[in-house]
Amino acid sequence: MSTDVISTGALTAETIGTDAVTDNARAASLRPFGKPSRLWWVTVIALALVVGAGIAAWVIQLKGGL
Repeated sequence: MSTDVISTGALTAETIGTDAVTDNARAASLRPFGKPSRLWWVTVIALALVVGAGIAAWVIQLKGGL
């Protein structure tokens, strides 16, 4: 049985791996999913533009009234 210590900033926790399958599953779940694709960035930019347009419309309504 293996004992690992996971430390994230101020939080520290001890985990006890029961077998190799558990250790492999833990490693796979903590592995990064990979580099974001262009489609992900396009989606983020599009949603940011929608939020920006909403904020601009809200400011115009505050200035000019409903």
